[in-house]
Amino acid sequence: MFRDLFTLATVVSIVFAFTISSEVFGAPIEKRVVFPRGRGVATYRGKLPQRYDYDAYILPAKTGRFITVKLISADPDAYFAIYETKVLGPDEDTILANDRRSVQWTGQIPVNGEYSVQVYDAGNNRLERGAYTIEIAIL
Repeated sequence: MFRDLFTLATVVSIVFAFTISSEVFGAPIEKRVVFPRGRGVATYRGKLPQRYDYDAYILPAKTGRFITVKLISADPDAYFAIYETKVLGPDEDTILANDRRSVQWTGQIPVNGEYSVQVYDAGNNRLERGAYTIEIAIL
């Protein structure tokens, strides 16, 4: 009887784990940025990731263009960083370091490549994840 109950509880737990949304658990997200036709600005909303994780917004960009990123959140510990992910090496790929704690930034794209705008939360509260809006523009 105990073995059957234990087996049933295990199966239910596994099914529950696979069917529940990853956002409930606070898993980081990775989205490809899609700009609306004729516009160079895309806006996304999300919940801040748990500490040590990040949400990534991936986009291609060409040399000489400018990228502007604005992060809006009521959480004062929210910030973003920008990295190039395909061309530059590990010591060169940082466009905007995550140690700057930026919420708004504009800069020129150094190489044709793929860029990752990563949203972080430096806060210690792991249970409550604040909302954010991120606006990414290529000019």
